[in-house]
Amino acid sequence: MLPCHILLFSSQNAFLFKQTSVYTKFRSLSYQKQYAEAEAYLLRALDLRNRLLGQQHPYTQGTWNSYIQVIATAIQANQADTLSDHPTTQNLIPKIRTALENP
Repeated sequence: MLPCHILLFSSQNAFLFKQTSVYTKFRSLSYQKQYAEAEAYLLRALDLRNRLLGQQHPYTQGTWNSYIQVIATAIQANQADTLSDHPTTQNLIPKIRTALENP
């Protein structure tokens, strides 16, 4: 019998593994203050989680929170101009900037 922590790789488990590796990469980039790269990885993770789990799933919501935090941290570090031209990012930058200025 296999230990419960070993994944049996169905297509769904492989999909979950991939999104986990994307999230791990994002965390590493974020700690290295590579906000644009972290943003790109989070956008990929959001796409995966939205497709697999749906928008309301707690993991998807957690990824949204991380994505917003990366944008906020980039703004506070005066690196918002290094973030992508992705429409969601560009839509959130002024909103997050306003929220940071008016806590």
